[in-house]
Amino acid sequence: MSECPNHCKNGIYIDPYTHKRRICEFCRDKRKEEIKNGDEKVKLRLPPSLCGTNFSPDNVIPASALPLLDEESVNSVKEAMNRLISGVVLCELPDESVLFNFGSRCHDANFIAPFMRKAYEAGLSVAPLLTPTDIVQLRRAYNEGKEVDFSYDDVIHSQICVIVLDAGTLSDEILYAKGLMQLRAYQKLPTIFVTHIWNVGLNSLCGDVGGKSYDLATLYSVKYVKSLEIEQGDSRRMTLDAFTKTFQ
Repeated sequence: MSECPNHCKNGIYIDPYTHKRRICEFCRDKRKEEIKNGDEKVKLRLPPSLCGTNFSPDNVIPASALPLLDEESVNSVKEAMNRLISGVVLCELPDESVLFNFGSRCHDANFIAPFMRKAYEAGLSVAPLLTPTDIVQLRRAYNEGKEVDFSYDDVIHSQICVIVLDAGTLSDEILYAKGLMQLRAYQKLPTIFVTHIWNVGLNSLCGDVGGKSYDLATLYSVKYVKSLEIEQGDSRRMTLDAFTKTFQ
């Protein structure tokens, strides 16, 4: 903020006495006030459904879904969410790009809103919430030299960028999203993808298991071991794993 007495950069300044990095409490308090008034919802382009500020993994993956899910995959996703939330609170960027696949019975909004708001409150630069369609339009505007409120270049250089991959995401849009992730990687910045409808084309966004990078995302996915619809006699529905195997 221009009026910041500490002249911080993205919520961090160097203490002139100890020469250590400090979180700027002035800017943090200012942004807390914005969040209290709801002003940040316009800047982050959060729809009314994304209104939560408090984070709990159990609000993302509800108890009602647990009987259908593989416990190890649930723990892995919860650990990743906690790590990302805890990091941005301390003005620390994720050390990798991430693709969260929550599946249809989880509530991804309960991660997206707290993550973006806590990052913004901490003083990090946060891009508005994006969809693949937004990315396509922003890149075309950038290539054509059109001026927009928040440009493609602004997205590339924002410290936090969250992209929601909806059920209608097309293969070309996935490539646009991957291109944005790679350009952000050149700036040593992570990209966070969130989806609850798996598309085999999303595999192209992911890197090798066990590897961390900014230019390819680490996949954290809940695995469905049971299908409630199948148990109730609807054989037309498939589990996520069964669906994926049909393309292997």
